[in-house]
Amino acid sequence: MDQDKIIIFVRKTQDWSKPDLPLAFDVGRQVAAWNKRFRISYFEFRRQIKEIAMETWKLVTPQVFHGCFADLMVANDQVVVPTDDDDWFGPQLRDRLLALNDGMLCWQALSHHTYKRHGVYTRHRGLGSNEYAITGTMLKKLANPERFLHAHGRAHSLASGFGTIQKTDEILSCYNWHPGSASALYNTNPALIDEIVPPVLRDKFPKVENQFPWVTEPLRKFCDVIRLLQNSHIKML
Repeated sequence: MDQDKIIIFVRKTQDWSKPDLPLAFDVGRQVAAWNKRFRISYFEFRRQIKEIAMETWKLVTPQVFHGCFADLMVANDQVVVPTDDDDWFGPQLRDRLLALNDGMLCWQALSHHTYKRHGVYTRHRGLGSNEYAITGTMLKKLANPERFLHAHGRAHSLASGFGTIQKTDEILSCYNWHPGSASALYNTNPALIDEIVPPVLRDKFPKVENQFPWVTEPLRKFCDVIRLLQNSHIKML
C-alpha cells in the first residue's frame, strides 16, 4: 500500500497496557492515590481514552507513528500532524492537509474539559496540543524538528523563518483537559484526588454538536468513561 500523505505523530507517552512501567512524569503519589480511590485504575482510564482518540484519527489517516523521533521517516510531500494520545481530530482536517503543499498549517480547536468541571469551549490562545501540522519539506529545514513536534506552545517561534505559516479559523480538532492529564495530576494534592472528577451533567452539547457533528461520538464515549470513574469511588471505612 502506498504511503498516505498524512502522518499522525503521537508524542512520547506511556504504554497504558503495562502498568508496571515507570511513569514518565513525576505524578507517582497522585497515581497511587487514584488507584486506591477509584476502581478504574489510572492506566486503564488512560488506555480507554486513548482508544477513543485513536478512533478519530482513523478518519484523518491510516498512518499513525508511535515511536522514537529518530525513526520517523517523512517524505518531502508528506504532512506530519503532532498530537497527544488523548486528543481528537475532525475528519475535515484530512482535506485541508491534503491541500497543503508546503509550510505549516495552524487551525482552531475545541476544548473538552472534564477536570473539576465539565464543558466544551472554543480555544483561542496559542497552539494547543493538536492544532498544527507541517510538511516534510519544512520540517527538515528546522533547527530542532523533534522539539518542534513536542513543544506545541513554541511551535510558531520554532518554525518562524523556515517557511510559510498558514492559519485558518476553522475548528478542526478537539483538545481534552481531563483528570488523568499529567499536568492536572501534577497540581493535585493526592489527598484530594477524588475532587478532580467532575459531575458529568450531560454528554450532549447541542450547539457544539450541530456545528461539529464529528464530536458527538467521541464525546459520548469519553463521558461514559468519566461517569464510570465518578461512580467508582471506593468507600473509605
